[in-house]
Amino acid sequence: MGRNLFLKYRELAVGRGLSPIPTIGKVCPIKGWNVACHRPLINDEIGPRFLDPEADVGIAVATGFNDLVAFDFDGGTLAQVNALRDIFAAHSRLVAPCRGSKGATVFCRITGMKIRRFAGVLDVLGSGGSKVLPPTIHPNTGRPYAWLGEVSLFDLHVCHLPVLPIEVVTEIAEALSPWIPLAAPPRPRTPIAYADRNVRWVVERRVADLRAAGVGGRNFELYCAARRLARLGLRDDEIVSHLLPVTIEIGLPRREALRTIGSGINSSNIIRGAA
Repeated sequence: MGRNLFLKYRELAVGRGLSPIPTIGKVCPIKGWNVACHRPLINDEIGPRFLDPEADVGIAVATGFNDLVAFDFDGGTLAQVNALRDIFAAHSRLVAPCRGSKGATVFCRITGMKIRRFAGVLDVLGSGGSKVLPPTIHPNTGRPYAWLGEVSLFDLHVCHLPVLPIEVVTEIAEALSPWIPLAAPPRPRTPIAYADRNVRWVVERRVADLRAAGVGGRNFELYCAARRLARLGLRDDEIVSHLLPVTIEIGLPRREALRTIGSGINSSNIIRGAA
């Protein structure tokens, strides 16, 4: 099937309950790819470039779909590794380890997990994230990612992955707190009066863009609208009240719409926290 690994493994991955995405290097270049954290992409969203059998394309998986979470270890010192050892020894059923240039990744399921990064040690990749899978070629080493165990993520359905409590991330944060301070509570958004014509204009413009979106672009427009309104300071319930009626009007399922709105709001939180 040529060099297109995404095309080669796409059907198998979807059958295993995964949401595969094409990747160039470590990045999925499709605009709005993160809707794949809620459902697999359709051909119209993928585009012909990445469906060409001869395209030099790798494969990644969108985390968050079906509660898939990747623990992506990035090295760390011996003391940091030892601090995590007991936590992960209690969850020894973590499966399908793979490796790129350093560290390793293991997979599980955690309901409600988003992205949590412990700089230089570990990334916990939930909704909004992605992980490159073997046998994609690593852009720095020129060698393929590799599965480290006998079982790969393509060998079992995602529902058979071990389920971990979300509290395990709190345990990790506490174990690493001597090196990585515990995160401060999120900063509250500054309320912005609706009398502000700028805010009203943005709301109206985003709603109009959402109504005009085609079938393949509705989730992306909804995600962008939620993120933009959150960055303006609107509360979560205000954002939902503006956008949800429009999604029902254009035929987007309520549950799917709420997930996409939530992803947009969470993305805004990440951006604001990094500012």
